[in-house]
Amino acid sequence: MDANRGGARRTLAPAVLLAILLAAAVAPAPPAAAGQPPRAAGGGTVAEGGERSTVAFNAVRHRDGTVTGHLVYHYRAGDASVHLDVDCLDVAGTRAVLGGRVAKVSGDLPPFITEGLEAVFQVEDNGEGAGAPPDRVSDLLFLVFDRTGDCHTLAPETPPRRPLRGNVDVRP
Repeated sequence: MDANRGGARRTLAPAVLLAILLAAAVAPAPPAAAGQPPRAAGGGTVAEGGERSTVAFNAVRHRDGTVTGHLVYHYRAGDASVHLDVDCLDVAGTRAVLGGRVAKVSGDLPPFITEGLEAVFQVEDNGEGAGAPPDRVSDLLFLVFDRTGDCHTLAPETPPRRPLRGNVDVRP
């Protein structure tokens, strides 16, 4: 697609998925109380490029409808990092779509990944314990146009597919 048209999207190669810096203090959320706003948080490592990239994120939809949160992804094979200010959260069951603007980039990233660029990603909470399948994350999808609508409408049609060695906690 033409990068100047309204529907253009770019993703980082599987190598630069959302694997974020575990330093974003993502403690598991307490059990959901009645009326508690939707949230998603987690962190861990994902195998890519022969290394274990790290990812950490959190997002909450406040009672007034605003969303706040952060995502930090460190692609270890390329020694590159992306920090995202999350302002969009859509929770459906055990999956969440998060979106926002790139706040900081460092390292060797493709030149189209710049501060202010919008991005979305998905996570899947597959439960706790030794018998549960691994939680999953999607690639980080960078948008070369400004988002209109919620982040769910921009998420890839495929579910999160990358197993995460760590934990994802999604609360509707």
